[in-house]
Amino acid sequence: RSSPLSRTNSVTMTEQVHRGIPEAEFIEDVESFLKKYDGNCESAMKKQNELYGKYKFLENSLIGQKANLVNKLPEIKKTLALVTRLTQAQDEGEKTIQTTYQLSDNCFAKAEVTPNNVVYLWLGANIMVEYSYEEARELLSTQEQNCEKTLAELTEDCLFLKDQITTTEVNIARIYNFDVKQRRAKSTTTQN
Repeated sequence: RSSPLSRTNSVTMTEQVHRGIPEAEFIEDVESFLKKYDGNCESAMKKQNELYGKYKFLENSLIGQKANLVNKLPEIKKTLALVTRLTQAQDEGEKTIQTTYQLSDNCFAKAEVTPNNVVYLWLGANIMVEYSYEEARELLSTQEQNCEKTLAELTEDCLFLKDQITTTEVNIARIYNFDVKQRRAKSTTTQN
């Protein structure tokens, strides 16, 4: 991926897309860029501000998705560790194991669990499914891997999006500064 400042094309968007996120193109030559808008800085600024708003909306969405996964991953890991412990206890012939479980926030209870090769997992939407230890370990391992992979992709997408937001902000500033410069030049020529 090239730096926004090293791009020579003055088009706002390129055909390059990063996982559905269009790449903002750095406007190097503002004057030739404005020719697409008949020299109208307001139209160009409006277009850039719309793009900026879309990027910010998408950034907030990705940050929310990332936060959900960050909260979900420890739960998956704890559940996987518990299923592994139950499997180990069953393999070693333990009759019961002592554990604590969470009733609600900051409220835990002690329990004795008899390993019987069956666990019940919440799948969401108030659905609980019975699994053998092996099936549960497979499911939870897959969920953990998918969660970590998605988390890495979201982190990469957020970084890419941050670059696009910065490029768009710079474009907006360049168009604004060009407009100010043009207005000053016009007012100077009309005064003379």
